[in-house]
Amino acid sequence: MGSRLVWLGAAVALTAACNAILGITPGKAGAGAAGGGGTVSTSTSSGGSGGTGGVPSCLADPATFAPAFVDAWASGSVEPSFAEAMGVAVAPDGHVWLAARTTAGALEVGGSAVPTPGDGVDDGMLVELDGDTALRGVAFGGDGLVDVVDLAFLPDGKLLLVGSFTGSAHFGTHTLVATTAADTNEWSFYDAFVATFDPVASAFTAARAFGDGYFQQMLGVEVDADGNIYLLAGTRGALDWGDGVGAAFSGLGLAKLDAAGGVLWKRAIAGDGVELGAISLAADGARLALTGATSSAGVFGGSDPTETVLDSTEAFVALYDASGTWQWHRLLGGVDAQSGRTVGFAPDGDVVASGTYLTELVEHGTGTVFSGAETGYDGDDTWLGRFGAADGATAWLHRIWGLGHQAPATLVADCAGRILVAGSVNDAVGGLGVDFGDGSAVLGPAADVGSGYHDLFLAAYDGAGALVDAERLVDPYQEVAARLALDGAGRLVLAGSFWDSVSFSPVVGGTLYRTSTWDFFLARFSLSP
Repeated sequence: MGSRLVWLGAAVALTAACNAILGITPGKAGAGAAGGGGTVSTSTSSGGSGGTGGVPSCLADPATFAPAFVDAWASGSVEPSFAEAMGVAVAPDGHVWLAARTTAGALEVGGSAVPTPGDGVDDGMLVELDGDTALRGVAFGGDGLVDVVDLAFLPDGKLLLVGSFTGSAHFGTHTLVATTAADTNEWSFYDAFVATFDPVASAFTAARAFGDGYFQQMLGVEVDADGNIYLLAGTRGALDWGDGVGAAFSGLGLAKLDAAGGVLWKRAIAGDGVELGAISLAADGARLALTGATSSAGVFGGSDPTETVLDSTEAFVALYDASGTWQWHRLLGGVDAQSGRTVGFAPDGDVVASGTYLTELVEHGTGTVFSGAETGYDGDDTWLGRFGAADGATAWLHRIWGLGHQAPATLVADCAGRILVAGSVNDAVGGLGVDFGDGSAVLGPAADVGSGYHDLFLAAYDGAGALVDAERLVDPYQEVAARLALDGAGRLVLAGSFWDSVSFSPVVGGTLYRTSTWDFFLARFSLSP
């Protein structure tokens, strides 16, 4: 397979709707102080500055373009420990901001050790990058777990973080205290948080907690063109979106807030079997799409004539309009377990989603799509599908599969309708490699087979589901993809984590090495011809 794809990614963006919620005064963002960084760069186009250009226009002939490695940067703890990429966002000045979580007492940023609260459990770090140069690192944390799950820039240039915490969490001078007195290192007693950071002042400006003494976890955030904000959270208790504590339930909470912070509507997707760990939210200005996993039937609203008592934990794809009204949902089930991991919209309004399945994938109403005889009952494989905007009718379902484990982490659809997916794959003993959908397998290094180590993958599919191109970024150790975005010059930004080393071949590039147990990276690829 050749490199024949045009990569586009999208960082989640927020608007001034959060200003009223958090008491933020609009300001102007700027660049941080200069600094150094440990990098590798074999650029095929200009590196360094993030640039100030916008997203490139659609290219008429995507087959003539390829992702070309520009540069990469890595950081981690100054002692063997754990550091993981969680989110990425691009500032108005083109700089890329990366969010990570770590158990280390300090992370190396720009040649200096930036201390964290160092309590031995999860703390957070923001890193500002100009190309492959780290400008600064900003730590936050507390006496329990503090896990950021997403970040995005507000129109005034401030950076917004959402996530979950236990015990107490310190965002500069702003301290949040969880509503439970339970073990502060126990994730099942998370509260959700929203915080803002001002790059000009290099300080946190606000923070707010959501919780009732049980489990609440912020899962996603989106905004429409009118400045309304949509928040998605998981809960095992009661949620207060700002209009008072509602009734307790288990499942997902979805809310729409106006630009003044008022609650326009809120919706409970209640069911003990609704999984909270791998839920994805997307918005196109008029509708909201969700994907995840559930073993509870009849929880999404409306009705689905094919829905009965579920066989197992099944993947779902659901669509709601801007008023929170159910439009449709689809279930992908079968024996063992299925899940949805990532979701987005095609240019024509269709919903595209991807997830994993084990043994088989059965679409309700049509029957088996993929069977265990093909996968070898070995581990998760990936499903990728397109669902009609009007009624959720399945346009197509495809797979990424092999003897081993294949899992998507993130997807987007570009302006030409191509579906772009990033994730991780590995090989099991006796396998022939990973098939991305065209019948030809891509095998990793012999030393990796059966080791459990994962490689990164990047794959692109056209609007009809045909494979355009796939790249397996081979390295003898372990790598995990986290997020895709575009920098200000329209280059692809890939954030992820790795064990010991990460390589960006066969896309022309180099290898990053670190000494910690797990570290995190940011790599950029040019989309220019």
